[in-house]
Amino acid sequence: MKPSSLLEKARKNIFDFGCGDASDVVAKLNLQHGLGKVMWVLGSKGIDSRDVVAVTTPDSGITRNKERWQAGFSYGCLIRWPSGKETGKYFAFPQIKPNACGMLVAKIKDIPLISDLCDKLHAIDEKGLRIKGSKIKLNVGVSNHFIELCRVSESSTSGLREGDAVAIIHTSPSECKDMLYNFNSWQSKGGTWEETPLGTLFVLEDDVAKEYLKVYQEVEEFSFAKRKILADRLFKDFEIISNPTHQGLFGDNEARLGLYQFNNEDELLPVTFRWDINVYLMKPKENISEEILSENGFVSEHNRSTLKGLNVLPHGGGYQIPFKAQGWRVMKNGSKNLFSNHNGKNEFVFSSPSEIPYHYRGLEIIEKIEELKLATMAAKLRQEYTLKY
Repeated sequence: MKPSSLLEKARKNIFDFGCGDASDVVAKLNLQHGLGKVMWVLGSKGIDSRDVVAVTTPDSGITRNKERWQAGFSYGCLIRWPSGKETGKYFAFPQIKPNACGMLVAKIKDIPLISDLCDKLHAIDEKGLRIKGSKIKLNVGVSNHFIELCRVSESSTSGLREGDAVAIIHTSPSECKDMLYNFNSWQSKGGTWEETPLGTLFVLEDDVAKEYLKVYQEVEEFSFAKRKILADRLFKDFEIISNPTHQGLFGDNEARLGLYQFNNEDELLPVTFRWDINVYLMKPKENISEEILSENGFVSEHNRSTLKGLNVLPHGGGYQIPFKAQGWRVMKNGSKNLFSNHNGKNEFVFSSPSEIPYHYRGLEIIEKIEELKLATMAAKLRQEYTLKY
């Protein structure tokens, strides 16, 4: 199959609920490559590639993780392939980079002084904390991680009143990175680099894929526990509102990058933006609904069965990049894809967005979430301060 034909096949299997800006547009161009690779590999092994799909959500955009991007995957998306239960074959694709990142939201007694919180973090740094013998890394300042202290400014939920103090801890189990991303180790267990018309893809099958999912689930449990133990050491008297993962594996056939999964509509899930834009606690709705599917043109029975009831919700706004949405093209250069945008006077070309200027999106993402009937606001939190330590 020609690369162009495979890209077109992948494009048709990306169901788009993105915001349509430059970051979203170029992300979907990149995602065609990653999804196309997965479709090719599964098709070559007798699996129906029509059931390999991606859903881009309102926060769809670039990822600043260079390895993930260059493998052909973006952020603010769900990627799904046929399950082992359906086919008798199990697969995992570590280049998607599921890392069990998440946010803990807790109601606390009062907001500590910045100096007091920093002193506690310093003590943790010096003395160390352990979970089942493993020392945790205090990574609440790297990448987009932070600790945020807020007051409730609006609330329609009984558990939170105006003026209540709320803490948010956004972190990941970076201590466990090697367990998921040491491809040499997974290759020694049976993982293979598969050639496709769009480049190579690292693939785990059957028992190795099952082991990868088991290891991921152990890492995710560590991540949950890490946020809880940090909350305990920093705040003592607290009540957990939610502690969800937004970047990881959700079963043997689904990855979510920047998205929550929820099982009921009573959960309160945080959507965070910049330090100067309120945090929104959202009450999710069962989605994606019949009405929204029809409005967006996803009307075939196959599409409906694939998309209905996915229950997606972004954890944040995602990245903006300073380019127009129109005029993008992709050029192949060896093993790299080059993304080009022409503004009529000059051209900008990059292989990875990790080194280009970026900003964070704002409240237009909340508007899009509500437009798609993914969730409704339960509470608005005004930041007292945001700390990257």
